Amino acid sequence: MNAKTLNRLSNLALAAAAVYFAATLIARFALDDERVGRNAEAFSALDRSGVARDLPARGRPSVLVFWATWCGPCAIELGRLQAAIDDGEIPADRVFAVSLGEDPDVVFQHAAEKKYTFPVLADEARDSGRLFQVQATPTTLHVDEAGTIRWAAVGAHPLSVSKAKDFLRRN
Repeated sequence: MNAKTLNRLSNLALAAAAVYFAATLIARFALDDERVGRNAEAFSALDRSGVARDLPARGRPSVLVFWATWCGPCAIELGRLQAAIDDGEIPADRVFAVSLGEDPDVVFQHAAEKKYTFPVLADEARDSGRLFQVQATPTTLHVDEAGTIRWAAVGAHPLSVSKAKDFLRRN
């Protein structure tokens, strides 16, 4: 084996180790989230028609994503969820994107431009963000039919779509 090939293999091994370490770290933070196992308290946010909608929907498992229009990782996370919906892997009526601290008109215009087919809601006062201790966007919560938070992640989590598919399929 020549030095060039050996160097490439070494770099590949280092890259694989870094990816494994990062994925393990991310998964660890998601599993250790203090919200997991707690009851998801009900809150209200405005839908596109200006009506206050109560969430999470009891009796139906839901994926809640707290986000902002200016947030780059949020665009990635919501885009991946929309792609899974478009592919028929996730039902659109089980994903709820709750924008925090933004003018509802801005939120709904942005959602229309992105062609999101899941319910988009606006919480201009950030009440739901405080209720769920949202420190950064996006924050994703999986809430089961009994209202218990089963999974939580912060950021554009690499496993969020596959976790959402599994969660909604099982529940």
